[in-house]
Amino acid sequence: MELVKGRVLVKGQRVRVYLNLQRNGIFSIQDYKTGLVVGYAASVKLKSCSFVVRKAGQAKARAERVRNVHGFLVGDFDEADIKRPAEMTRCGYYCPFTTDTLVDEETREPVGPLRMAICRNRRVYFAKEELLCRTLFD
Repeated sequence: MELVKGRVLVKGQRVRVYLNLQRNGIFSIQDYKTGLVVGYAASVKLKSCSFVVRKAGQAKARAERVRNVHGFLVGDFDEADIKRPAEMTRCGYYCPFTTDTLVDEETREPVGPLRMAICRNRRVYFAKEELLCRTLFD
């Protein structure tokens, strides 16, 4: 992991993670409160996370047919530059031109909030049982 000079990243810190469009296969880690990028990593593990799409950015990407940063995995930072555990068998992806949100590659269904996820290889990996249950109050 490469930290940005003078910035801090600690376990449990609320962050946004997105695929950096300038660095091939690298994810940017952005502090949720300040909006500042605090680091870069080839893989990032988050807990209590969900995928957020900024609709205006998505509409602009679709209209111009050019990718921009508007989709984030938001969660609590756990660790970076790790290998994918064997139990993380499910894989999700997001393409602004063909999907509206993070989608399970196998089922093609939208992926809801997750207990734990790993961003790696331009994908989001998770275990099937890691999906948080939705209630009537969500």
